[in-house]
Amino acid sequence: MAAEEERSVSDYLLPVVELLSRGDPALMPAGGNKVEVITDGRLLWERMLRDIRSARRFIRIEYYRWAPDEAGDQIREAVLEKLAEGVQVQILIENLCSPFLPKSFYQKMEKAGARLLFFTDTDGSPSRFFRGIRYRDHRKILVIDEETGYTGGTNIAKKYRDEWRDTNIRIKGPAAALLGRFFDEMWERRGGAPLEASLAEPQPVEGGVTVQLCTFGAGDTIMVAAICKMLELARERVYIQTPYFCPTESILRAMREAAERGVDVRILLPKEVDEPFMKLANESFYEECLEKPVKIYEYTPRFDHTKMVLCDRNLSLLGSTNMDYLSLLINYEIAALVCDAALTEKLSSDFLRLLDDAEEITLEGARAAFRKDKHDRSFWHRLRKRL
Repeated sequence: MAAEEERSVSDYLLPVVELLSRGDPALMPAGGNKVEVITDGRLLWERMLRDIRSARRFIRIEYYRWAPDEAGDQIREAVLEKLAEGVQVQILIENLCSPFLPKSFYQKMEKAGARLLFFTDTDGSPSRFFRGIRYRDHRKILVIDEETGYTGGTNIAKKYRDEWRDTNIRIKGPAAALLGRFFDEMWERRGGAPLEASLAEPQPVEGGVTVQLCTFGAGDTIMVAAICKMLELARERVYIQTPYFCPTESILRAMREAAERGVDVRILLPKEVDEPFMKLANESFYEECLEKPVKIYEYTPRFDHTKMVLCDRNLSLLGSTNMDYLSLLINYEIAALVCDAALTEKLSSDFLRLLDDAEEITLEGARAAFRKDKHDRSFWHRLRKRL
């Protein structure tokens, strides 16, 4: 690794970076990126709309869900403005997860010149269709001119803009071009015609931070291995924030072992979950964690959709990946490892402030809840063993 990347990651954590690179030099961390963390939905829309309207050549959009509501229409209208100016627009939609998106909503963009592709082939052979149902495109990617990129947990819908809490990052610099490459690869994999190559690479931002991007899915276990490695190597703390908590046995074991050797392992979940059965699934793991000194908290003010893992002083993992089987082992996901002490410290401070509005779960409380609804919660234990 270059000297810049080595300085941005503590030496003992370098195996995490090497693991995520898969031996490909192009996937090693890239320095010189300006990274803005955005947790307010209104501010996120403001930034995305501003960047879309500033596009000169390309806009690439790939989202798990795009709703035909006020917030979704805001993005669509901004795209239509750029199409009228001759900007090339490619849109990849996870159509099975936007079942109520009327044809007229996206056909207006197609008629204006957008190249649109559905992730799942509903007109193909039955085998292709059922494979598509199994493997969802859960990624969230917006790239403008290969220079500016967005990823995180937020989909294009009003509840993400106005109601839920979530965490996204805006990247300006070389890592944005890699987001564009990941989009292009998925586009062509789903049958889209190759896209026009960018004429210039984005220039590093002076004083910018180091970012490593990783995409995976359809049985790829790279993220499970990376999270386990972070827990294995951590010396001080690992903070996990996720709406859905159904970790693999290997991650669960790594959390317990890290806590046993003195690492401060904390998990922050929303108290109220958007899918009721996921609340039961989350709680089915509480007792095993709390038997060791893993701390669990439930955030009470509103639903928090953030997906984040913070490790020690300079590793922050953010993106679309929930801490559950679907994200970790089945769906296509995108994650950004930001290697920067200042940003990790800020995110850690924000995490700890959220605990002021959270309830800590005790082992006694978890056991009492399990006894109260033993049948439903034990179902998730049995299902996990089968998985």
